[in-house]
Amino acid sequence: MTQLVLVQRGGLLDSQKLLQTAYLSVNQLSSVLRFKVLISSLRTSFLDLTVASQYFSNNSYSSSVSRKFNRFVSLFITTLSQFDVQFDCTQGVALMAYKAFRIKLKLNNQQRTVMAQHAGYSRWVYNWGLRLWEEAYKDGLKPSVGMLKKFFTNHVKPQYQWMSELSSKVYQYAFINLGEAFKRFFTKKGKYPRFKKKGKSDSFAIDNSGAPIKIGGLRHKLPFVGWIRTYEALPEYITKKVTISQQAGDWYLSFHVEIPDVDLTPKSVERVGVDLGVNALATLSTGIVYPNLKAYRKARHKLAKLQRRVSRKQKGSNNRHKANIKVARQHRRVASIRNDYLHKITTYLAKNHGEVVIEDLNVSGMLANHKLASAIADCGFYEFRRQLEYKCQRYGSKLVVVDRFYPSSQICSSCCYRQKMPLKERVYVCPVCNVSRDRDLNAAINLSNWGRLDRGCACGASAADGL
Repeated sequence: MTQLVLVQRGGLLDSQKLLQTAYLSVNQLSSVLRFKVLISSLRTSFLDLTVASQYFSNNSYSSSVSRKFNRFVSLFITTLSQFDVQFDCTQGVALMAYKAFRIKLKLNNQQRTVMAQHAGYSRWVYNWGLRLWEEAYKDGLKPSVGMLKKFFTNHVKPQYQWMSELSSKVYQYAFINLGEAFKRFFTKKGKYPRFKKKGKSDSFAIDNSGAPIKIGGLRHKLPFVGWIRTYEALPEYITKKVTISQQAGDWYLSFHVEIPDVDLTPKSVERVGVDLGVNALATLSTGIVYPNLKAYRKARHKLAKLQRRVSRKQKGSNNRHKANIKVARQHRRVASIRNDYLHKITTYLAKNHGEVVIEDLNVSGMLANHKLASAIADCGFYEFRRQLEYKCQRYGSKLVVVDRFYPSSQICSSCCYRQKMPLKERVYVCPVCNVSRDRDLNAAINLSNWGRLDRGCACGASAADGL
């Protein structure tokens, strides 16, 4: 397919050649957009097109050539705008976002064996690379992922016949993951890489050697693995890489695609404040309250019962393995209930509100309180904020994060009088204006008003007058 970047960086093409490329690209662009194939190819350099237009005007080209090129630029951008491709003129690139999918696979015993073999291959290579890295570092060397991969390909892989029977992409992505793990460790974004254990987070990644992988419907053809089925039908997409992972005895297919960065939705409320808590998971300034489902707390009795059954089974036996799978499935059910609830709340907030105001909670510090750690972890405060960040960007909303030291629970939302509020006090009663409101609703209203007024209060009084 013709390259859509018409003017290359570092030099301009000949005018006639440029126009021929332009017309050819427009003709192919219509077919590409009509079938929505290779949406990633819509990335283009709007800044380069602008520079080229100025170049034609400043270098005595005929007016007809300049008009034709400017007409093409307008047609090109107009065509892309119909598919919600946004342009950042300061950086000169089309803004695109990613959308991830994860769906359960419907496999037979033979396919499960193939998946387990590839996951074991990936785990074996990862652990081999990590062990060799540590030994080389102890010997005073400076190892790198490229060095390990080259040594493995030339000297280690030929010694194992079973590796040639599996996809070679698996061990390549294993080294990539090992490099990313060390990169996060050296940049202090993660802990030191640990060895992988069989049965825990089994996964592997494959691609199609640069060719696109078509995903859609109930049956999908993956490189080397072949045809597989999913329990739910997927829309038609094209991706470059897929990851297959195991959780609680079931296998899942994961991939991501590029989508338009902004999908504007009509906003029914201009601004909303959201107060997060344990009793009520989210309280909105509009009066809507989302109760805390407490999924883990409700499942503790059943989890304890299943774990006692595991303890009664002989270690290493098949019955103990089956009992462990039942425990893992119960944990998966708890996590699924929590994630589904958070997705529903955050999607509603991002789609229907122009601005969403939340607090910058110190989740790690809150988890240090051993009395509330279990209840706080069951809420998923960090996941709530993470989902809001990308969903507000996707639906054209603005996420405002308020300083964690802002006393939203201590200030009266009507007159801004400030008083201390212990956690046991669930109703805010103002001694100045005699307003009585629920503690969480009062905090949500204060968050909604944050930034609009002075840091003090609405009536001009100081925020510390009541203390």
